[in-house]
Amino acid sequence: MQLNRWKELGQGRHIYGKKKSKQLSPGGFRSTICIPGIFALTEYCHMNETYEKLKDLFHRIPRRHTADNVKEIYSILDAYEEVLLEMERDSRYAQQVVPLFAALDPIRATVKKSNDPRASKKTKDQLFDEASGALKDTVEEAMKL
Repeated sequence: MQLNRWKELGQGRHIYGKKKSKQLSPGGFRSTICIPGIFALTEYCHMNETYEKLKDLFHRIPRRHTADNVKEIYSILDAYEEVLLEMERDSRYAQQVVPLFAALDPIRATVKKSNDPRASKKTKDQLFDEASGALKDTVEEAMKL
């Protein structure tokens, strides 16, 4: 009944939370409107929001070593850990997310090594590139869940 009312008001053209787009989520659709309490949209919208957060983090990952990029990758790691904690609270993904936490500490250690003042610029770039590549891989794994 309420669904028809939304359509009458002209606000329900994307009420089902799906719309074809150029940037597709793993399910082939992206959410356009999240209306809590209508069918199972809240679960779909929540996972879609998580996917969008992961995608944003993925695109923010820097590749070259600079002081600003080191700060940025640490902030991305912290934000990524928060997203993983959100995913872990969902019973459907709790067991699948646990192995992704294990990759965070080695990435942090590699970033820390890349910031060693005694290391050459080439070594710093190499270590930072290794850490950012590993982070990109783990974020991609999380996006596939």
